[in-house]
Amino acid sequence: MKRLCLFLIFMQLSAFKLGVESISADMLSQLQNIPVGLITNQTGVDQRGNRTIDVLRDKGVQLKAIFVPEHGLDGVIKAAHDIIDGVDKKTGLPILSLYKNGSGHISADAFEGVDTLVFDMQDVGMRHYTYISTLYTVMQAAAKKNKKIVVLDRPNPLGHIMEGPLCETSLRSFVGIANIPLRHGMTIGELAQFFNAKCLKQKADLQVVPLVDYQRDMQLVKLLKHLSPNIKTLSSVHGYSFLGLLGEVRPFNVGVGTPYAFQTITLPTDFNIAERAWDQMRDDLCQFGIHSKRYTYHSKAKDRDFVGLLLEFKDINNVSGFKTLLSVLSWAKDQRLKVSFSNLFDKAIGTRHVRAWYDADKSKDHLMQDVKKDLHDFLKNNEDILLYQAHPKIVRIDQFALDWLAI
Repeated sequence: MKRLCLFLIFMQLSAFKLGVESISADMLSQLQNIPVGLITNQTGVDQRGNRTIDVLRDKGVQLKAIFVPEHGLDGVIKAAHDIIDGVDKKTGLPILSLYKNGSGHISADAFEGVDTLVFDMQDVGMRHYTYISTLYTVMQAAAKKNKKIVVLDRPNPLGHIMEGPLCETSLRSFVGIANIPLRHGMTIGELAQFFNAKCLKQKADLQVVPLVDYQRDMQLVKLLKHLSPNIKTLSSVHGYSFLGLLGEVRPFNVGVGTPYAFQTITLPTDFNIAERAWDQMRDDLCQFGIHSKRYTYHSKAKDRDFVGLLLEFKDINNVSGFKTLLSVLSWAKDQRLKVSFSNLFDKAIGTRHVRAWYDADKSKDHLMQDVKKDLHDFLKNNEDILLYQAHPKIVRIDQFALDWLAI
C-alpha cells in the first residue's frame, strides 16, 4: 500500500514538467556558450530532487555565481536576517547575497562577469512573500545592466484563486513590491511577464521557460523542498494564505517556531477564552472550507501556554484566505480582545482599509466591494500576460468561499 501511494505521488508530480525540466535545446546551446549567474535557493530542484545548480552544470552551462534571496541558499536563515556571501561546498561557486537590511540588496557590481541571469525559485503564492520581490529587483537590475534574464517557471501552490486587495502605491515595499493582488493566483513566470510589461520603466530582455502540460487548477500533493524555516509543508503554505498576516496581529500566535507553523490559531491560556468561543471560530472556519480541532501547546521560547485550533485544509481552491482573515478579526472584536497590528501589517496586506474597517472607519461591505472591483479590473487588464488555462478565479464576496465567480 505504501509503495502504491508513493507511486501515485510521483505520477501526480510528473503530470507536468517544471521549467528546469523543459529547457529547449536552443536555449541550452545559448547558455552553454556564455557566463551565467543563477538566482536560486533550496527550492530550485527538479522533480527528482536534483539541484538546478547541478542540472545546469551537468548540461554544460557555465555558471559563474549563485545569487540567493532571504533565508539563504539552504532556506534555513530566519526571516529578516541578513544573508551573508559564501561558497557552495559542492561546486565551489561563490554565493552572493540579494537580501540585507530587511530588503533587496543588489550591489553595483553584483552581475559583473555574467551575460545572462537564470531565475529558479518556488514562490508561495502571496504578494508579501519576498521571493517574488527578489525577482522584481533582479529584473530591474538586469534591465539597467543590459543582462538577459531567463525565468524557469514553477506552479503556484495556492492554486488558481486570486483574492485580496491590490497594493496601494504609498505602501509599496519589499513585502509589497508591485500592484498585484494579495493572493495573486499566478506562477512565477507569469509574474515575471507582468513585472516586465506593466511595472518596469526599462524593460528587461526576458524569456520565460514555461511549465509543460500544466493547467492552473492542478493541485500539488507536496512540496519538493521546504520554502523557508517556517514553511516546510504544503499545509503551512495553505495556512500562510491568511496566517502570514494574522501573525502580524497581536496577541494571536500562529505557531511560528513550532512543527505546526502557519497551521494554528492560538492565544495565551491566561486570556481565558471560553470553549464556546473557540467552537464558534471552528464553525466559522468550516464555512470557509477549513477544518480544525482544539490544540494546546507550551512555547519554550515564550515560556507560556497557548490554546486554540489546529487547522486542516482539504482543498486550498475552496478557501478564501482574505475572507477568513476578516472573519477571525471579527471574532476577536466579539471577544473584546485588545488587538494591536504590527508596523508591517499595512505594508504586507497592501492597504490601510483593513485596519480602518477594524477600527470601524470603513464598513466591511464597502471594503469587500472595493476589493472585488480592483480584482476584476486587474484580471481584465492583464489577461495578456497569463500563460496557462484556466485563468485565475475571483472569490464571490456575497457567499461562502465554496462558491466561485469564474472570470
